[in-house]
Amino acid sequence: MRKRTVAARSRVDRIKAIAAPERMQQEQQDTIRLLDLERGEQKRLEQTDAFKELVALNKQKQSVNRPQQAEKLDFRQSPTFADCFPSSEKCYKEVDHEGTKLRVPFRRVHLQEANGHFDLYDTSGEQGVNPREGLPKIRKDWVKKREERGDKVLTQMHYARQGVVTEEMAFCAARERLEPEFVRSEVARGRAIIPANKRHTELEPTIVGRNFLVKVNANFGNSAVSSSIEEGATDSD
Repeated sequence: MRKRTVAARSRVDRIKAIAAPERMQQEQQDTIRLLDLERGEQKRLEQTDAFKELVALNKQKQSVNRPQQAEKLDFRQSPTFADCFPSSEKCYKEVDHEGTKLRVPFRRVHLQEANGHFDLYDTSGEQGVNPREGLPKIRKDWVKKREERGDKVLTQMHYARQGVVTEEMAFCAARERLEPEFVRSEVARGRAIIPANKRHTELEPTIVGRNFLVKVNANFGNSAVSSSIEEGATDSD
C-alpha cells in the first residue's frame, strides 16, 4: 500500500513538472499582453488631452436633478380629481393669519340623496399644474418676509420655541381642525414636525406627529442615480 502511495505521488510530481513550464509560459504571455495594452494606452494618452478624457469618462449619461430636454418628451395625462375621488370636489377654506390669507384645501364628499356632505383632509395637491412650470410657490412670500426681516434661523421648531405661530402652523391647524397654539406647542416640544424647507416654497404645509392625522413622512423618488420631473411624469419612446 505504501509503495502504491509513493508511486502515485511521484506520478503527480512528474505531471506538475510537465505542467509548470506551460503555466509559466502562459503567465509570461499574459504579462506581455498587459504590457502591450499599457504601452498602447500610454501612447494614446500622449496624443490626446488626458483631462478631457477623464471628464468624458466621468460625465453623467443621465441628468442628476436636472431637466432632460423636456421639449422632446410627451407628458402623460394624469387622472382627474373626479376620476380619483368619485362624488367629491376639491374645496378651499380661507383662513386669516395676521393679515395673510391662507387657502387651506379639503375634500368635500357628497352623499346620496338628501344626506348632505362631509369634509375630509385632502392630500391630492394642486390640480392641473404644468410639470414644466412646477407647483405654485405658496410659501414664497412667507419665507421672503422672514429673510427680509433678518431672521437667522428659519425652522418651524425655532419659531415654535420662540412662541411664534407661523403661517405654516396656522395652515396645519386649519387642516387638522385644531387650535394654532396646540400645533405650535407640539412642534416646540419636538412631538411633531412641519416639513418646511426654505428652498422648497412649493411645499403645502403638513404636520406630522402622533397627535395628528399624518403619522409618517415618506419620501418617494424616481431613481437612485437621477431625478427629474420628466423621468417621473412621462412615457419615453
